[in-house]
Amino acid sequence: MTPTLRLVTNFVLFQSSWWAAFFFQNNAVPVMLALAAIMFWMSQVRKIDLYLCATVVIACALEIAANQLGLMSFSTPLLPLWLCILWLCLLLTINQSLRFINSLSFWQCFALCWVAAPFSYLGAAKFGVLTINYPWWQFYLIYGAMWAATFSVIVMINRRMLNVLNTD
Repeated sequence: MTPTLRLVTNFVLFQSSWWAAFFFQNNAVPVMLALAAIMFWMSQVRKIDLYLCATVVIACALEIAANQLGLMSFSTPLLPLWLCILWLCLLLTINQSLRFINSLSFWQCFALCWVAAPFSYLGAAKFGVLTINYPWWQFYLIYGAMWAATFSVIVMINRRMLNVLNTD
């Protein structure tokens, strides 16, 4: 498979997992797991991606903190499984369709994430997938900063793994 086709396929698989989560939430879990498995199988850096998948714990901690702080809530008291799997799928884009993000400085990554990430949550809230408990602009500013910091740290961890594990 050509590098361009691999990149496009990774992007399409992630978008498919996002839309599956959006429309079907917990009913999408088997499909999302299958998409994550395909994304992992297609990876050119499986060893690094395997370690990177462990950072899903950091991502889920962000979502739990946002829920506990009352920024947003879900229809269940616990963090939905579909959201954890969606994060897993997102992590599997860092070295593929989002690999450009590895070349950004921490602050560039942070700014990009702060601007872009909250929109998907605001959109999901519009359709009842989750509930935003603050005015949209307050949620955008607070949660956007939290999300950006979390994802930027994950990208920095990935960058370090790329440097260490690619020298083996």
